Amino acid sequence: MTLSIIPVPGIGEVQPGADLAEVILEAIDDSGIGLEDDDVVVVTHKVVSKAEAATARYASDAEYQALKEQEATAVIRRRGNLMIAMTRQGFICANAGVDRSNVEPGQVALHPRDPD
Repeated sequence: MTLSIIPVPGIGEVQPGADLAEVILEAIDDSGIGLEDDDVVVVTHKVVSKAEAATARYASDAEYQALKEQEATAVIRRRGNLMIAMTRQGFICANAGVDRSNVEPGQVALHPRDPD
């Protein structure tokens, strides 16, 4: 058995309401990579959140902290501004899946509402 990790180029910025499966399959087709039986496609939660429009705006660190508290169903541990918490789907992750990287300034991607 061989494991190969191949990034798919050309996806670009995913917009709210995008058909993520269509976006990914089109990028795969355009890249010439192709899919074979038993291939696994892994997608970051950020693009799922963006397609679902599961994002929020914040104007201050206090609002950012409040968003993390709002998204958490249980807090496992805290250290400084970092929170390890459970999401609504039962995943344990940093900041309850609230992520402000690779989004517009003043915006966060929330954990996807329907990650399946």
